[in-house]
Amino acid sequence: FYCIYYWACSTVPVFLQLGGLALAAVGIWLNAEGDSYVHILGIFSLDVVRFVNVGFFFIAIGGVMALLGFLGCWGAKKESKCLLIMFSSIILVIFISEVTTGAVMLTYSSLLESILKEWSTPVLKGQYGKDKVLTNMWNTTMTELHCCGFTNYTDFNDSYYYEENDGLYPPTCCTITEFLCDMNGALNSKIQVRKDSDKLIVLRTTALYFYCCTVLLCWSSSSLSSLVAGCCTEHIVSGLFSVSQ
Repeated sequence: FYCIYYWACSTVPVFLQLGGLALAAVGIWLNAEGDSYVHILGIFSLDVVRFVNVGFFFIAIGGVMALLGFLGCWGAKKESKCLLIMFSSIILVIFISEVTTGAVMLTYSSLLESILKEWSTPVLKGQYGKDKVLTNMWNTTMTELHCCGFTNYTDFNDSYYYEENDGLYPPTCCTITEFLCDMNGALNSKIQVRKDSDKLIVLRTTALYFYCCTVLLCWSSSSLSSLVAGCCTEHIVSGLFSVSQ
């Protein structure tokens, strides 16, 4: 039992601290290399920057996570019941917030779809084939979801890629046996034009996937932090009981 207690009390807050420091490092990188994510997000980044500085936001969230991890480590080391209860309570609040956010995302998935479409189409037309990071990201997405663009192959009409390749579409818009993906190949390929209901299902499925992963991660964190509190509290009570004897 002592091994479980020691592992739980020392591991969970450490991972939380490392995650916070990593997120803060990403925020510092975004502040130093802001053009990188601006190219990836395209015009959508202008709307984001209008409301929040992404780099400083990441630094703030990372700092809070690191402090929370430090709180758990300090509480476990000092065997402080108050600090451990506070640590577990904060984790529980974060878990409830994640569940609420996921429910809102699923409820307003159609609005999320329109926002994503408004962002993705101009970026595809202007940056696909020009920006290597964005191109690889979209190629992976289209390959995994078996789609072409956000709506269909027409998203690439009059785009940078379309003009530079003499009216050809990305290979992911045609079957894998096609060497040159022209309009006829895109029309006759297995990459069918999705109906609105199908797109909504795909969007909801994707959102649900990330939501479930997030909830599972938060549930694990809250459960392990509760284990931290329980183990440490039991250890404190046992120690006090042995001293009183």
